[in-house]
Amino acid sequence: MQAVLHAQAQRRRLPVQQGPIWTTDAPYRETPLKIQQFQEAGVHAVDMEMAALFAVGHYRQCEVGALLVVSDECYHPVWKPGFGASRLRQACDAAVTVAVAAASV
Repeated sequence: MQAVLHAQAQRRRLPVQQGPIWTTDAPYRETPLKIQQFQEAGVHAVDMEMAALFAVGHYRQCEVGALLVVSDECYHPVWKPGFGASRLRQACDAAVTVAVAAASV
């Protein structure tokens, strides 16, 4: 599933990064030290849903892939909120297009 999503994003020339993510159920607990440690470990993003989705996929024995859209940037010295920004809306629209195309393959 992940390869199909990636291929569909590349077909549309969208900027895509692949790599590990940090998933947590504790919002706004991304301390500077934790962020630095996860960055040094090669983690690309933090989210709150993927662990649950992968657990359901494992239980149901089905493939699960992720296409995450970044809103806030917490890797700068000052947190950069992006929720509500027009570029986030555009990225979400592009992600939906990619997901629909991937589902059609």
